Amino acid sequence: MTTADITATADPRLARLLELGTSTVYEGTGEEWWVEPSIRPAWRGARLVGPAFPVLAGPGDNLALQRAVREAPSGSVLVVEAGGGRFGHWGGILTEIALLREIAGLVIHGTVRDIDEIEGLGFPIFATGIAMRHAQKTDPGVIGEPIELAGRAVRPGDVVVADADGVAIVPADRLDEAVENAERRFAQERERIATIRSGEVPAMKVETPAHG
Repeated sequence: MTTADITATADPRLARLLELGTSTVYEGTGEEWWVEPSIRPAWRGARLVGPAFPVLAGPGDNLALQRAVREAPSGSVLVVEAGGGRFGHWGGILTEIALLREIAGLVIHGTVRDIDEIEGLGFPIFATGIAMRHAQKTDPGVIGEPIELAGRAVRPGDVVVADADGVAIVPADRLDEAVENAERRFAQERERIATIRSGEVPAMKVETPAHG
């Protein structure tokens, strides 16, 4: 069982969001809950869901991540603003600690390393890239407080969903709404697919431009 599965088991709503997928969650609400698309799975098949534990790291420094992996509640997703960059902010050792502490995964606006090892351990990571360059450990950063992840607001406890399509952040107080709307969107999509498979091309949907 992966860390994503363990976290989802604790709350059926989280499990359902993970099943429906990030694109359906986003499309179902129409809200700007998507995260910068350069933040991608570090290895094929990675996926995660769980409450956010925000982290603001110093440029080229991973001391804040060292603190967060030891202090975040079990089941949390570490959501890290590291300014992009070209440093290995996270690697195999931190992954081992994260697994021991039952951290659900990592989403980072920054780069990571030791990917083959991390994939073998099954720890889900979403990052802007891979870099071997050593990160410093001098800036304590800020942990457990609201941040902006590549411009997207993230508060402690907001729900993070990530899969092959990218990352979405669902505000904690709108989780039930997100599930309901995603379910509705999923049903609509299944209906359209059934129509196509029956040999009928459905009517084209045209959206009216918004006017300010």
